[in-house]
Amino acid sequence: MLNRFEYEIRRELDKLQKIGVYYFRLYDTKTFRQVSEKIIAIKQPCDFIAIYNGKTYLLELKSSKLSPSYKLKYIKEHQIKSLIEANRSGNGNVVGTFLISNRSNVRNLKCYVVSPERINNLVKSGAKSIKWEHLKKISLMEIPRRKGGWDLIKLFNI
Repeated sequence: MLNRFEYEIRRELDKLQKIGVYYFRLYDTKTFRQVSEKIIAIKQPCDFIAIYNGKTYLLELKSSKLSPSYKLKYIKEHQIKSLIEANRSGNGNVVGTFLISNRSNVRNLKCYVVSPERINNLVKSGAKSIKWEHLKKISLMEIPRRKGGWDLIKLFNI
């Protein structure tokens, strides 16, 4: 089952298919456990893989309703490593990134694109959380909000 943020991003990706963005969702153990507690899936590098105009995008989605900061414990080590490795291996044609949504104020939702290298630096420094203001400063960009979703045009350079 998708959380609200994942649902919104999936809906936006569906819209972008009309202009040539291909994507698919990778499911993790949490999703499969809804069918049976006995199922264990392999660790996935990200939530969505999207391809557009010769580039592949690995998108790991995170969201939190907590204020004033995001807890880094929700980002798993294998996710950071996978996205960093994809960026290194992709020769500029692969973009592995985190989309982190601040949902603490329902009237002012935010979404930041953050590189796995920056997240890795925070984790290595011993940080347990990052204030939303600082996350905004270190982000590559902020994804604009639109009614019921997110404007991913900027992310894909469309």
